[in-house]
Amino acid sequence: WGLPTRGIKVCKGHATPTVACCFDNIGNLSSGVADTGTIETLLDEQWVSQFRGDIANARVVLLEGNLSPGVLGSCATMASEAGVPVFYEPVSVSKAIRIVPFLPHVSYMSPNVAELEAIASSLIKREGLNTPSRPGEMTLAESAEHVLHKHSTSGVRHLIVTRGSDGVMVFSKQNGSKQT
Repeated sequence: WGLPTRGIKVCKGHATPTVACCFDNIGNLSSGVADTGTIETLLDEQWVSQFRGDIANARVVLLEGNLSPGVLGSCATMASEAGVPVFYEPVSVSKAIRIVPFLPHVSYMSPNVAELEAIASSLIKREGLNTPSRPGEMTLAESAEHVLHKHSTSGVRHLIVTRGSDGVMVFSKQNGSKQT
């Protein structure tokens, strides 16, 4: 049984990606620093293309925001072509928007509130509309509405929005109707 290792890429002479996080006294993330440059530069579309069969046979493909836009697009497209749902974890506000061009292929997403707002703002900007001038101007419900319902190119059907010590909020699009 165990975890298959054939998909692990060893990059001699390069640092293993590292993430360090600090949490406050109630368990919320208060700060963090990450070095994921190896993933972003050495894991490319050519590498992931060899796993087309694995992606096509998966029940779901999990993508995360440390992947380069090219790898995100390649994996999301391969999964979509095979009818496999894609689950996206943004990892940070700055990396959250990397998935925006590929949202037609994404079924599930688990952003935090700030990441969701960044994605919604990016969608609004892509459509040539005025975006909020400051973070926090859009409510959680407005951000979810933009991602789930106002953008016909978005394939996202389920948002699991993490809210720190306030828990999670789930938004879903079922057969064209809204459910929260």
